Amino acid sequence: MLIRLLIATLTAYSFVAVGQDSINKPLNDFDAFFKINRLETKYPAINGTTVNGKVLADSNLKGNIVVINIWAKECLPCLYEIPGLDSLARQYKHHGVIFIAISYELADFIIDKYISQNKFSYDHLTFPKDTVMYKYFGFGYPLNIVLDTDGVVKYFKYGGLANQSGADLVYNDIKTIIDDLKK
Repeated sequence: MLIRLLIATLTAYSFVAVGQDSINKPLNDFDAFFKINRLETKYPAINGTTVNGKVLADSNLKGNIVVINIWAKECLPCLYEIPGLDSLARQYKHHGVIFIAISYELADFIIDKYISQNKFSYDHLTFPKDTVMYKYFGFGYPLNIVLDTDGVVKYFKYGGLANQSGADLVYNDIKTIIDDLKK
């Protein structure tokens, strides 16, 4: 039983590796393959174009609290979290907090199936699964990250529950972190 648990744990974290200087570059190495705890680490640079054509550069994020939600269409907890994250994005829109959603889905799919059918008050980026972003943060969904104004990870949490109480937990966790960072 212990061996099975160890194998499951290593498999779950086997996709997590330290990123390079930009999350939109292909990953060529697996340094620090088992580094799991991302708290208090510097987030890699974010440079990309949103699904709506807006250029999002790391320089646009400096000095702001940044909330990142990494999601996938087949992830039920991800879908439950969307309304709460949107509510937070609207609540903090003019208070130095930027929300970003990241997915490997194609831009047209996100626009047609999610943005057109749901309320989103934040930007969406797409990156292929072979980029540093996925190697740095893994393939688990949902993944919520909160960065302080210096780009340091203050909240890093995988997973969720496929129900409203799970979504409420994420909402409350992220709200608490943002409020603490705003002090």
